[in-house]
Amino acid sequence: MNRVRGLFCKREEKTPLWLSAPFRVLAETRDPESRAWGLLLHFRNRDGVVHELAIPKRLIAGEGGEVRQLLADHGLDLASSQAARQAFMDYLCSIQTRERAVSVPRIGWHRVADRLVFVLPDGVIGEASERVILQSAEPQPHDFRKGGSLDEWKAKVATLCIGNSRLMLAASTALAGPLLELLGEEGGGVHYVGNSSVGKSAAGRIAASVWGGGPREGAKDFWRSWNGTANGQEGAAALHNDALMILDEMNQARAQEVGDVVFMIANGAGKLRAQRSGFMRQQARFRLLVFSTGEGTLEAKMAEAGQRVMAGQEVRLVHVPADAGAGHGLFEDLQGCADGGALAKRIEAATRHHYGVAARAFLVWLTAQMAVDELALRRRLAGLVDALFQRLVPAGADGQVQRMARRFALIAAAGELAAEAGIVPWPATDAECAARLCLEAALSERGTVGAREDAAAVRKLRDFLISNGPSRFEIWADRNSRRQDSEDRGHDGQDEQPGRPQGRSKEPGEGGGLPPGIYKVRDRRLGLVVPVAAIVGKPPTYRPRLDFDGITRATIDRDFPRLMAKAIDKALKEAT
Repeated sequence: MNRVRGLFCKREEKTPLWLSAPFRVLAETRDPESRAWGLLLHFRNRDGVVHELAIPKRLIAGEGGEVRQLLADHGLDLASSQAARQAFMDYLCSIQTRERAVSVPRIGWHRVADRLVFVLPDGVIGEASERVILQSAEPQPHDFRKGGSLDEWKAKVATLCIGNSRLMLAASTALAGPLLELLGEEGGGVHYVGNSSVGKSAAGRIAASVWGGGPREGAKDFWRSWNGTANGQEGAAALHNDALMILDEMNQARAQEVGDVVFMIANGAGKLRAQRSGFMRQQARFRLLVFSTGEGTLEAKMAEAGQRVMAGQEVRLVHVPADAGAGHGLFEDLQGCADGGALAKRIEAATRHHYGVAARAFLVWLTAQMAVDELALRRRLAGLVDALFQRLVPAGADGQVQRMARRFALIAAAGELAAEAGIVPWPATDAECAARLCLEAALSERGTVGAREDAAAVRKLRDFLISNGPSRFEIWADRNSRRQDSEDRGHDGQDEQPGRPQGRSKEPGEGGGLPPGIYKVRDRRLGLVVPVAAIVGKPPTYRPRLDFDGITRATIDRDFPRLMAKAIDKALKEAT
């Protein structure tokens, strides 16, 4: 190859055929199992920009159109004739070199020999015995870029999190992604829910600035939207393995798929797909945390498609009210600004220029700790998360709430470790305080520390009883004291107005939930059973009478909703 003019093919009694501009083969690549071989090419385009591309050999073995398109897209000049194209591909197929590099298919943690390294699209953090490069069949665009220095990010971005629980939780969530692999924790995330202009975007910018951004809008370029297909979100999740994915505006998500996307991201596995031969393709695998925002809840979004949210989905994507309750929307401390809007604009301006350095610094610190003693670091992380969990989990919490508390303990641990490493400016204990405030707000919105299904059943029953009034039910303090209402009966004992009222509400058992019959409100955590009402599965034979604490017929129609709610709440309170 001529280093100035490029690659030529010698031909007998003819002028050498020009094939391409000059390039170098740096190494042959393969994965840690000595599969997925490829070539690592190095060249400089006409703008003087240097590129290094890992080309899978399985693409070279074919017609080569994808390889040529990829090289041309990065600025390598290529000949266009059929003879030149074939000769160029023959040359690539024949290359052999002693130099080797380890290839990996996605970003994140990878073990090379006996060391864990963290692979990013533009480099590797950590030391390995061989060079490690990211190799994929189709290079993907990324926004893991850097802007400014760590000191500038700390002074102009991270400082604004002090005194603001939602901002600190957002930054700590971003830092917690790399800890999932080290602790063997499952993926998931948090969803900030609140009205427009409450400050959710400011929290999203803070979280994004930890990992990256771009030249267009700074840290916001790292965002992704809920507006996409489940397949598209699967691909995006793979691009953010062991890191953070930000999904903005859940109201733009597809209602039919949003629940499946939450499960997919948390479970860390894409769909099973078949090859043309019928054999299974390699399944996408990933592990990451999600920071989501939206004006509505997952439950409300799924309801648009007639679906019911499952407790497991809400546990995996914990809903945190964006309004911190201090009168400034998402913020508690205005950091000297006139109002919440001014602080949001300050965050927007700062994150336009300072992003992508904190996560890299945190990874450098983690890999340095593992280089000394990886097992000791893992044990320390596990002990820290366990201790935080014990302090955060409320007494009597159901298993679902315990999983939520575990997620917040992991996030708090990341914030504390980053403070210890000097990556963030807040005291180590502040991360735990922020996690506690946000967890308490999430549980308050949830309405119970018990199983969500039990709370939903009680709420559904309560709403149904209140809305249907005395035409369907009676309330009693003691079953044995129930009085017959002879005024509502004829001489033959039958109801003068038989049948259900017109325009009835749906039965609790219709559309999912509670079967007709005698229903008793039950709280599994407390082991309590409260006889609240007789739910009639067929038209009643007489109109029931309210018989509760001496209520008279004159007050029934006017006060029934209030009295029914009072009766249910009183029964539950006394039983606890």
